Amino acid sequence: MGRKASGKDRVDYIEKRQSNGTIYVYKRISAYNPEKGYYQAKEQKLLGKKMPDSDEIIPTRPKAPNGSRRKNAADRTEKEGVSATRVRIGASAIIDHIGKVSGIDDDVYKSCDDAVGKKIISLARYYLQSDGEATSHIEKWQLTHLMEPYGHPISEDTAHDLFVRIGADETISQGIFVNRANHLEDTKVIAYDASTVSTYGQSHTRARYGYNKDNDGLETDKLFTFYSIDTRQPVCYMNIPGNIPDIMAVENATKQLDVMGLKGAEIITDCGFYSENNLSLLFQSSFNFITRAQHDLKWIRPEVDKALVNIGDTANMSQHEPGTYGVSVCLTHEFEKTRKYGNQKKGLHAGDKETFQRRVYLHIFFNDVNQTKKNRALDDTLSKLRTEYIAGQREFKPAAQKMIDRYLLISEKRNGKIEIQFRTNEIRLAKKYNGVFVLVSNKEKDPFEALRKFRRREWIEDFFEEYKQRIGGKKNRVWDDLTLDGKRLVQFIALCYYEYFSKELNELKDVLGVKNGEHDHDLKANIDKEKRLKNWLDNTSIQEIFDWFDAVEKVDVSTPYAKQVWTTEVIERDRLFLEKLGVSL
Repeated sequence: MGRKASGKDRVDYIEKRQSNGTIYVYKRISAYNPEKGYYQAKEQKLLGKKMPDSDEIIPTRPKAPNGSRRKNAADRTEKEGVSATRVRIGASAIIDHIGKVSGIDDDVYKSCDDAVGKKIISLARYYLQSDGEATSHIEKWQLTHLMEPYGHPISEDTAHDLFVRIGADETISQGIFVNRANHLEDTKVIAYDASTVSTYGQSHTRARYGYNKDNDGLETDKLFTFYSIDTRQPVCYMNIPGNIPDIMAVENATKQLDVMGLKGAEIITDCGFYSENNLSLLFQSSFNFITRAQHDLKWIRPEVDKALVNIGDTANMSQHEPGTYGVSVCLTHEFEKTRKYGNQKKGLHAGDKETFQRRVYLHIFFNDVNQTKKNRALDDTLSKLRTEYIAGQREFKPAAQKMIDRYLLISEKRNGKIEIQFRTNEIRLAKKYNGVFVLVSNKEKDPFEALRKFRRREWIEDFFEEYKQRIGGKKNRVWDDLTLDGKRLVQFIALCYYEYFSKELNELKDVLGVKNGEHDHDLKANIDKEKRLKNWLDNTSIQEIFDWFDAVEKVDVSTPYAKQVWTTEVIERDRLFLEKLGVSL
């Protein structure tokens, strides 16, 4: 048990080294918060700086609290008695609303002291609102925006120091992950997937050459993300080397979920994570799962052949996906595990292999529309390959060469003429299974409920796309691991904002223009206003919404004659949107 806090204020002296060798010395006073159970920064004061090769603290001139440029502008007009500020507040107010109502900001504050938490949140809001602008642009951005909730300017160097600090403190990120997991509903359904992220950094220890989805020739690391399909929110992530196959990451994934209190959650994965060893691991770790499997696996193919006889019956038709038919098969399958401990009665030792049996459900689906498309595509591809081969082409990509070997029978006549015939039986066999896909589960019995959950797993693909396109995560542009880890945590918070706002907008659009039984709301004039708002939202991206409201400015002017504050006018549709969100400017 840790030592009980004394309750007295704690004084720390912090030294921050700059790139030129100068060290700034701060005095920080922290007060113990008994409700939260940790110390929070109460006061911080810059004592001075140490020059290189010297331990003497030299006092520094006071720093302008609202930014040096604003202060200088105020100084120029002070003699005339005029001061003024102008700041953009529209988009910032929306993002502030997101952070508060979603609980994301609270998750951050609970995981670190207030000063660090405010910087993390401020930088996350910068990445979101600026559409993933580089950190090097942050100082220019602050000329027209406030860094809220931090309340002070953040330089590029300050951001870098923050990244290093939180990158070196795993407690902060794991604390945020646990807090995010606490928001999940009782029925916890978690999708996880991995995405490669290219890097320019030469000193990233996780950067390896491996499968690169962007095919840009760069080394990559992998972002392994856990995503709640109930709340449509990212929960946590893991960083793994770029050359590690997805299939090898499942064991550590179960451990990450375990420490977050998600034991027993239902895990949804694509076929890239399928292996019998991983299914065995999930059984041993007490996790439920739905995973896609290849239909040609030795233990699955016989069941698929049986199901295809009657799968097209009307009774097996999906009510939500036209053209999709599904059936479920319950069977007992044998798995293998490696013993952690010995068993004298059974004569087994630690490390020995042991088999065990578990019940699994095979959900077999067939879509005739997809089958038709794939059959046509196969015919077109084989016809094209045949023509190219007859024309003299002999070098093909590996995938094309594999198709030639499997589906084409090539012979050369005595006169040198090439004759190519189609392997009809092989082609018929391939077409038979086109449009077939299989899900394996250990809990979900209903095929279409399993399919519904699996389809929602695709939201995680959208998450990766937003990470790369909206938050500046397409390529790592930092030069060391700690900076990358810290920056990635801030980007993760920004994506939590984005995903929550996306869900909030979808829920809002579902009710706009729809009568709810309230007299004033159901008036034709009001319904028409909501329909116009819905039409605008349907045709406007989230980033375009932020850009639109970023034009709303707050102007504060003080002269010898009066002091006035005003904000940019907003049209009726925009006022209605802000009212529906609960945002006030």
